[in-house]
Amino acid sequence: MFMDQILSNLRRDYPQLEFKPGNAACWMPENSTVFYGLPFTEKETWSLCHEIGHALSGHQSFNSDIDLLLKELEAWEEAKKIALNYDFVINDAHIEACLDSYRNWIHKRSACPKCLLKGIQQDTTRYICISCQSEWAVSNNQTSRPYRLQK
Repeated sequence: MFMDQILSNLRRDYPQLEFKPGNAACWMPENSTVFYGLPFTEKETWSLCHEIGHALSGHQSFNSDIDLLLKELEAWEEAKKIALNYDFVINDAHIEACLDSYRNWIHKRSACPKCLLKGIQQDTTRYICISCQSEWAVSNNQTSRPYRLQK
């Protein structure tokens, strides 16, 4: 099935969602909009299904790094079901690579800036090191480098 036909079918089958081209695939729960990247390639189709998975799962935000990772996994599981409805399969290696990007992001932001041991997350933007007692703040922006500002 051609990519344009898949997009057309998704629009028909999910009328509660608005689909718009953007810089990358993402889910915006505030206005029920799913963005998809251009050019609309096979991988973008997989990402689009993943973002629809977030929408169908009711994902609005996340409360912790683990919560984020679980929501990403849940959205990929939904994406695989969506893909089967349109007679294509999402490559498992692609899914693992995407999940690895979140695992790496979590790993980097949880490293203590003072002693480099892993800290314990206090809330979505704060950690504390159980070894040296340092505290640091991080951003929730998953697309930027994880800066750690020590207190």
